[in-house]
Amino acid sequence: MQAIEQEYEGARLGDIRVETRARVLARGLAERPGDSFPEAFPHESDLEAAYRFLNNDRVTLHKLVEPHVAATIRRARPQRTIIAAHDTTSFRYEGDGREGLGRLLQKGRGFYGHMAIAVTHDDVRDPLGLLGIRTIVRSERRTDKAFDRNAKVRRSDRESLRWSQLVEEVGERCRDVVDVIHVMDREADSFELFERLTRGSHRFVIRLAHDRNLEGDGKLHAVLDGASTVAVREVKLSSRVGHSAPSTRKIHPPREERIARLSISAVKVTLRHRHKAGENLKINIVRVVELEPPPNCEPVEWRLATTEPIDRAEDVTAVVDAYRARWRIEEFFKALKTGCAVEKRQLQRIDALLNALGLFIPIAWSLLRMRVLARQDQPASKVLTKTQTKVLRASSRKPLPSRLSVRGAILAIAALGGHLRHNGDPGWIVLGRGYERLLVLEQGWLLAERGKVRQRCDQS
Repeated sequence: MQAIEQEYEGARLGDIRVETRARVLARGLAERPGDSFPEAFPHESDLEAAYRFLNNDRVTLHKLVEPHVAATIRRARPQRTIIAAHDTTSFRYEGDGREGLGRLLQKGRGFYGHMAIAVTHDDVRDPLGLLGIRTIVRSERRTDKAFDRNAKVRRSDRESLRWSQLVEEVGERCRDVVDVIHVMDREADSFELFERLTRGSHRFVIRLAHDRNLEGDGKLHAVLDGASTVAVREVKLSSRVGHSAPSTRKIHPPREERIARLSISAVKVTLRHRHKAGENLKINIVRVVELEPPPNCEPVEWRLATTEPIDRAEDVTAVVDAYRARWRIEEFFKALKTGCAVEKRQLQRIDALLNALGLFIPIAWSLLRMRVLARQDQPASKVLTKTQTKVLRASSRKPLPSRLSVRGAILAIAALGGHLRHNGDPGWIVLGRGYERLLVLEQGWLLAERGKVRQRCDQS
């Protein structure tokens, strides 16, 4: 929140005027993240400048996010170890005639964004920013994901390589800066990926989707069923709405918020390659299963493949805590889609849509970090400048405490957007609206202060 423009400083767009325009646009969009472009830029000249920027051939998604990624690395530097949370999401756009969009798994057209964000390896799980991004546009013709049907060979451009490629990119960025544990959900369950990451000495925690063959004739699930419990934990499970797609709803059924009591066990195994004899892989597996789930509820169960040690109970629970940090990237996607309304942008070319995504990524990160820190008992100076704190105190309907916490500040900001305390924690839309209002009030406050300075100068 303090200076979103700093996340774009150093963008190399080939023209200083274009680089300046990126920061101006970022400030305008940060003030009104959920509004359409015409609403965010009501003056015709500003709106035209925004469209010219987004459609400029010199501007690309990767050039726009590069300064933000560099800032993320700087924020990670004081940490001993960070979590790199990886995941893929789809960006779906309505309407016909948009140039360059591709086929999606469900209805509609758009593209996929595969990203990794940095998260602190502690109880706060503070999101530090984007570490890397790759985009995927699928062709209209459906092809085998892994094999070329004609040549019968492994394809070098298959989508599944995105996981290892981004790990290698993040690893190179963080080399000699900070240690990284790469965390992924079950979509990344791949023997080939485990091999690549292990060979590259990358640390990882990946949720398994399959019951894998072990060296000899054993199966993984049977071995885990016989493993001894090393720890029992209670965790809060968030509520979840059922997905519209039946296949996804089967994997992620709807549930209500609850406290789950979890049994945790761990084993060391050797996975056997399904097709290549002798190409086995030693790996650690941590199993988490819910004890006594509510009636008619599937128990929570995670099977986590990892390179992390599992010799002591605290090692095993550290693996579980690392995996729990993965939820930050799910929240980041919500910040992009709900808080910044990325999928509602009425742009006609995929290049312009990708550039818009590049502009919104640092803004979505700032909104997410604001919400995460709101849950901690930390001073408001973590997310507000001195001027913003003064403005918030002056504009709040109720007096704010002298020691203003992050949570108190966030609730006051949300109140500017129309949020009522008895409605629970503020959502993305109302928080974005309050954020917009605060920044507008801040600009008025600064103008008034400058006017007072000029008046004193004239009088003297």
